[in-house]
Amino acid sequence: TTTYQNAFSTIGAASGKWYVEMKVNGTANSANYFGVAAETECDYLQDNANVIGKSTKGFSISMASGDKRTDETNSSYGSVIADGDIFMIALDIDNAKVWFGSNGTWFDSGDPAGGSNEAFSSINTDYPYFFGGTVYTGGYTSVEWNFGNPSFTISSGNADADGYGNFEYAVPSGFYALCTKNLAEYG
Repeated sequence: TTTYQNAFSTIGAASGKWYVEMKVNGTANSANYFGVAAETECDYLQDNANVIGKSTKGFSISMASGDKRTDETNSSYGSVIADGDIFMIALDIDNAKVWFGSNGTWFDSGDPAGGSNEAFSSINTDYPYFFGGTVYTGGYTSVEWNFGNPSFTISSGNADADGYGNFEYAVPSGFYALCTKNLAEYG
């Protein structure tokens, strides 16, 4: 049968500023969404097979259109994320904001370090958030997440301000790799 499948990071964060990357392997499918979700939305999505952004506690972007999504509503935002692209997410829980980008460029002239032009500024900070993705089993896309220790080859080797992580693109100033060493200090 075909259905939505969701997967989330094993580490969540209740505060702080976090940066992750994801490499796309395959063709974009209209039912593929990637972003962040509060713990309560993760639980709901696992039980009910839907895409991230089902409620006001999930924030994602469509790979096929670049539209951003929350509360079951899509709106124009970024661009298509294609095979071989590296998708970027910056999550600022302290200021209730999230940014999305691709291949070193933040969508809509976003500036996580400066705190401007975010995709969403309505994150409910009462919950821990997890990075994740929704794929439709009828699609052919797979992804590789990079929380600071990539499984895919990168050319740049950028770390956060504390020297943790290994990313293709520069980590925005003030943001950190999602790892246990940083959680102890910033999470």
